[in-house]
Amino acid sequence: SGGGARSKPWLQLQADIYNKPIKVAVNKEQAGVGAAIAAGVGAGIYATVEEGCKQAIRYEEKIYEPNPINHAIYEEYYQLFKDAYISSSEVLSQVTEMGRRV
Repeated sequence: SGGGARSKPWLQLQADIYNKPIKVAVNKEQAGVGAAIAAGVGAGIYATVEEGCKQAIRYEEKIYEPNPINHAIYEEYYQLFKDAYISSSEVLSQVTEMGRRV
């Protein structure tokens, strides 16, 4: 929701990274809607948050489907990131310790 939901490239990127279809709600600002649903559950209007969501949230027709080729590329980069993080954990610990002394 919010600004990110207005960016088609960002939505496609999320679908590709998470390898999940992305649906965009018609109402772009969801914080107020979420609060209203939670209040509706508390007031007994909805039995559950899930029920409130089913009744209160509508989606745009467009669904951003993941691109399996892009997903595979992102997975490779993610694995490289994890490997780099693990291999540098000792250095990162030393930097953290030095920061505490400053």
